[in-house]
Amino acid sequence: MKIPLKMFLVLFVIIFLSLLSLLGLDRHPIKAFVLKMGETHAEAYQLTLYSGNRETEVLPVTLLTQQRKDAEEILASGDRKYLVEFSNQLGKWSFVAGLPVKGEVWPWYLGGGLKAFEAGPKLTVVDNLNWFDRVYLNFNAKVPESVPSTPAEMTIDDMDKPIKSPTASPTPAALTPSTTVVATVPVRVEIQNGCGITNAAEWAARKLKGNGIVITQTGNADNFHYAKTLVKSRTAVPPAMAEALKRMGIGLESVQTDPKLDSQADLVVIVGMDYLKLRKKKRERIHH
Repeated sequence: MKIPLKMFLVLFVIIFLSLLSLLGLDRHPIKAFVLKMGETHAEAYQLTLYSGNRETEVLPVTLLTQQRKDAEEILASGDRKYLVEFSNQLGKWSFVAGLPVKGEVWPWYLGGGLKAFEAGPKLTVVDNLNWFDRVYLNFNAKVPESVPSTPAEMTIDDMDKPIKSPTASPTPAALTPSTTVVATVPVRVEIQNGCGITNAAEWAARKLKGNGIVITQTGNADNFHYAKTLVKSRTAVPPAMAEALKRMGIGLESVQTDPKLDSQADLVVIVGMDYLKLRKKKRERIHH
């Protein structure tokens, strides 16, 4: 029996794409860091991509003033290595991508299908993917529908200032632009003892507590064998928390982003066996 050429090509494509899915980023959900050049400054986003019909989730990532400057230099240079190093400061990602040209919303290979390959290579994208990964994302991801607004440029001190928002009203005539509601948005932090040393969690709570940070509870972790202190965050680490961690001697490389964080808090800090070293460094900074 002779198989028609058209049917043969269809079967070949199906088999090829099936094999391709085994070689690609076969992890669900897939978390990506996208750095893009906006109209006035660099913008950063966390994309969570799912298989099937579930929509791609998009969350803006707040950049500090210096981070924004670094991001713009990275986009201007198109350096893949520095893009990866920069993204590692903000979390752990399945892949990272940079869009240096204004107007490019998302990488061309995110859910574009066959048509994307015609226009895709014309767009400028810096990433750490191979060709198989791009094809996999092209047929397994969904194009993000919208771009959420990113927070205005922030310094660490800005995070502790009240946030003002206009009072809403059902009718335009009743609007009062001069009326504002002042509210603070503190970071809720849970601290767990992951080293078994008495009062380790309580010590960390005292050192981290401050303006813009609320310690919700302290307790024991699931085990006492954490070699290093670990930070789990539902989204990107807010500037106030990043500065508090820095004062303790904890870098952003210790942060793991987990949108499904099993806690009522925004972040969970698990104090590891490096607790004594952190205390020693803290004392040395105070004495000097």
